[in-house]
Amino acid sequence: MTKTMLTSAPKADAPSPTAHPAQSPWSRGAQPISIVDMINIFRRRWKLFAAVAVFIAMLTVVVAFLLPPVYLAVVNVKLDPSTHTALDLDRLANGGPPDQAVVDSEVTVMQSRDVAQSVVQKLDLTADEDFQPKSGPASKDPHSAAYLEATIQNVLKKLDVKRDGETYIINVGFHSKDAAKAARIANAFADEYILTSIKLRVQTAQAQSVWLSDRLSKLQGEVQAADAAVAAYKTANGIMTAAVGGTVTDQQIGTMTAQVAQAESEAAAARSNYESAQSQMARGGIDQVSAVINAPTVVQLRQKRTELLSEQADINTRYGPRHPESIKIQQQIDGVDRQIHEEAQRIVAGIAADARASEARAAAMRGQLGGLKGQLSSNNRASVQADNLQRVADAKRAEYTTLAATAQQASQQEHANETQAQIIARAVEPVKADFPNKPIFAALGVILGVVCGFGTVFAIESVDAGVRTVEDVETELGAPFIASAPLLTPKLLGAGRKGMQPWDFVVSKPMSGYAEAMRTARTALTLADLDRRVKVVAVTSALPNEGKTVTAVSLARVMAMSGDRVIIVDCDLRQNALRTLPAEKPTAGLVEVLTGHAPLESVIQPDSVAGLDILPLTQVAYTPRDLFGSDSMSSLLRILRERYDQVILDGPPLLAVADARTLATQADSVLMVARWSKTPRQAIRAALSRLEQDGSRVAGVILSMVDTKARGALSADDPAYYYGAYRAYYQE
Repeated sequence: MTKTMLTSAPKADAPSPTAHPAQSPWSRGAQPISIVDMINIFRRRWKLFAAVAVFIAMLTVVVAFLLPPVYLAVVNVKLDPSTHTALDLDRLANGGPPDQAVVDSEVTVMQSRDVAQSVVQKLDLTADEDFQPKSGPASKDPHSAAYLEATIQNVLKKLDVKRDGETYIINVGFHSKDAAKAARIANAFADEYILTSIKLRVQTAQAQSVWLSDRLSKLQGEVQAADAAVAAYKTANGIMTAAVGGTVTDQQIGTMTAQVAQAESEAAAARSNYESAQSQMARGGIDQVSAVINAPTVVQLRQKRTELLSEQADINTRYGPRHPESIKIQQQIDGVDRQIHEEAQRIVAGIAADARASEARAAAMRGQLGGLKGQLSSNNRASVQADNLQRVADAKRAEYTTLAATAQQASQQEHANETQAQIIARAVEPVKADFPNKPIFAALGVILGVVCGFGTVFAIESVDAGVRTVEDVETELGAPFIASAPLLTPKLLGAGRKGMQPWDFVVSKPMSGYAEAMRTARTALTLADLDRRVKVVAVTSALPNEGKTVTAVSLARVMAMSGDRVIIVDCDLRQNALRTLPAEKPTAGLVEVLTGHAPLESVIQPDSVAGLDILPLTQVAYTPRDLFGSDSMSSLLRILRERYDQVILDGPPLLAVADARTLATQADSVLMVARWSKTPRQAIRAALSRLEQDGSRVAGVILSMVDTKARGALSADDPAYYYGAYRAYYQE
């Protein structure tokens, strides 16, 4: 680990102590607290957490047993969703019964002031102490309206009406310290609700009858006007409706379309016959036309011609072709041929005429169909508005029909005495109290205890500014970390001879964790400045009672036991903390040496335990003179540097005594002692800042009296965190 020195001008790699304001344990620099930190906090404060949690839980349970019991009596009322009174108009508008609205409305009626007033008056609850107003103007006159109103409000406060899930069941409950009273009042509310429901039903039906009658009269006129508007518009636009559906024009177009198709088919057939006759005449003359050949008249004439030819042939055979009879027959044959030709021409002419007539008839019918289609298009455009008018008329007629049915229903309800609700289970005197629920109170007590426990732990942690970890020293204080000296408990100190001081522990238990921490500090001081040997070390602290003197003596003894020539100088003029360390009570000390009243050699006393030398103070050592800033002090330290390998200066607290700052400037390095988890960071930061201003070299901070058992207070980068892992290496 790299150690940086604090000098009069802060270096880039050694930030000024004042540059790091105190931060709460909720953050480390700019990063939020980690899960590990939270676990460590909990492990450190688990006793506080347990105490708070158990106290809150027990307090909650005690409160649950001390609270007076309150009973809840419940009446079950079932609504009939098939009957509606006040909401009929809403149902008609929305297309169905508004179930949620129906139930919510009835719940409101049940807990209305009017129902409550009826219950109060029937049960004479104004005379009941549980509901009487206790203070204020309303409590003065029991017969006043204010007194009655206050009683009603007190009753309503204890009424509990709610729907049972998504059903049509409404639970009417009442809270009271008297179980019988709770049942009696709950039943009274249900009974009064039934009566009120009947009254409201009749009143609503009467109001609806009046409104519906007026509305029906208006709707009747609106329906008639709408029907008249439809009829007038259709007449004006020639829109005639057929009996079988659709308009007359629609039916005419259907019929005409079929007729046009038939006429066009006939025209095509006639045209085909005519074209065929023309083709046959072109190939073989008029006699080759199929219609001519198959014509009955032509067939008869051809038969007659055949007979004449047969007769002529017979005469020619007997009398010759010039016989008058043969010539006569020939004349008859010629006459028949003329008749056949004339008949053929007539047939062909008929075919042509028939083709022309068919074409003309088809064209005429197409024209009629076109006219009908034009009329249909006009009718369709007019039908859009006609349909709109018809829809308006139909809507008004439907509304009229619905309201007529509703009016009939309202008329029936006006004279009915039925209700839309019934009591399915009356309230009985409850046996078990509804409040307080002791199991729930116990569970809430545990939860509240855990929450308060955590809250207390973290609240205390947030205001705790003590230094505990390497990270606290290096990151938040900006100083090098030297070592963590374990706490020496009375049990450990009692393991040696009676009356053993903490600094004796490094001698009696040289393989202990405490002694190892001192050796770690010695190594850190040795490596603090490789360019020059650190001989004079001033040991100080920010505040008194930080373990400064114990650390100084323990460090000096470890150095002496390592083979160094070591002297410890008691520089705390006000406390004289090292007076018990020498074997003999000193008659002269540091002050006498600096003032020239005693030679150095005469006041130095040996430490027979560890082999170091001690320059003590006498009991009355304080002087207003600036001893530590004098030339005598500089000369003394120069002499001690020559004689010893290490000079340990046990100085006073830096924030309490000004001498400490002067003494620190005389030393090669300053070791700051901070009591683990006790010394405020602000105090350490202020002390380091003053040392920096004076140009003193700070070797680092050593944490004293570290509770290694409270590992939750340490961070994973602190060697003491792993004390349990390497404890086998130590001999406590």
